[in-house]
Amino acid sequence: MTGLVLLAFFAYLYLPHVLFKTAAELFVDLGRKQNASQLEEIASAVLPSALLHLLTLVLFWIIAAVSPLNLPGVDWSLIASAISGETRQLAAILGTRQMYWTVAYAVGVIGVAAGNGALYGRSRYLKVILSADPLLYPDGAKRAQQVSRVRASVIFIATFIWDFIYSEYYVAIHRWSILSPFVFVKAKEGQLLHGRFLRYDRNRDGEIEAITLVQVSRYTREKLYEVLARGMNPISRLEGEIYIKWDEIVDINVTTPAKLTELWQQYENERIRAKASQPDAG
Repeated sequence: MTGLVLLAFFAYLYLPHVLFKTAAELFVDLGRKQNASQLEEIASAVLPSALLHLLTLVLFWIIAAVSPLNLPGVDWSLIASAISGETRQLAAILGTRQMYWTVAYAVGVIGVAAGNGALYGRSRYLKVILSADPLLYPDGAKRAQQVSRVRASVIFIATFIWDFIYSEYYVAIHRWSILSPFVFVKAKEGQLLHGRFLRYDRNRDGEIEAITLVQVSRYTREKLYEVLARGMNPISRLEGEIYIKWDEIVDINVTTPAKLTELWQQYENERIRAKASQPDAG
């Protein structure tokens, strides 16, 4: 009895939420609810699952209203029988139209949950692009210009209600995976890196474990005037992808794409002047 009740709870009040998140995560990263225990995580699934059930019921009512056939409604006694374990009542309904309609409802919940999740995930993805600052994310701003007003309105509607529930699940750093900004990263050892954000990795607990940068440059940790005096630029290029553990990062900030080029050129001019001011060895 207890096992059946738990199974029914999972199937009707938790599974739709899981299907929604799974479909949404085809486009965005929805982690665990912030500062929530596992029990709170399960309990928080009730509201979105209830909304998905309501949408499915409305859909079935519309189908029944417009259909010329006399379609039976969802037989909730079938669900109650499954929960209570009343085999006689289950046997009486097996093979009837009510059973097929009720099974169709269960399939409908799955479709509604997955469909709404995919729509929300895709809309949330595009919403990140539409909100891109053209100075920090010029590539994202160009992509935003390709989104029509009608599509932008659909995006707003598709995310408006679900954002009240799932905004706490959204992993904020995921927007950088979409927009690929240039960032300054300061490590615990004092190392300062600049590069383009490529991706991040999470561990089994859902915590951010590391980030990966490309097009990376490293700022020297030596004194600036000593480096320039040796005829060197304090900014050096690094090849390939750079993997940085999250717990080693002290600070990380988005910067404009041209910022490092400006700094490199500034130091290059100072390096040339410093070299020219040195007396010839001969």
